[in-house]
Amino acid sequence: MAFPGRRFASASAVALLLGQSGCSLVFLKAPPEPLGDPRLPPDCSTSRVAPVLDILCAVVGFTYLGAAVAMYGEMDPSGEGTYPYIGMGVAGAALGSLCAYSASEGSTRAARCRDLVALQRRCAAGEVAACWAYVPVATPVPASPANPVPE
Repeated sequence: MAFPGRRFASASAVALLLGQSGCSLVFLKAPPEPLGDPRLPPDCSTSRVAPVLDILCAVVGFTYLGAAVAMYGEMDPSGEGTYPYIGMGVAGAALGSLCAYSASEGSTRAARCRDLVALQRRCAAGEVAACWAYVPVATPVPASPANPVPE
């Protein structure tokens, strides 16, 4: 049976990690849709730090789940005192799942932004194909009385 101090420390650690989970969802800026002027770099995040922190958070959450399952398995057959371990397992699964999802989204956003930054740099260097890939727009129709320019 765990000591009350250990339960409090475990609950505090989970609460602290839940408060800091989802770094990628909170701090990474996704590339804008639609993209703007190809002469300017896209306003988005290219950093890999937040997804790595989310991966570490997911590992901690799933480790916490594994520890809860292991401790639950060592309980006496009467099942007394199992509720804290069930709660630990649910908290670990929730934390691990949230952080894993955040890491996946964050790495996707950052990779897309890095690709767009590379395209923008090639476009700024004069590569027309990169400009078309960056902003795939149709050739503008010249203004005429039947097709006026919007104001």
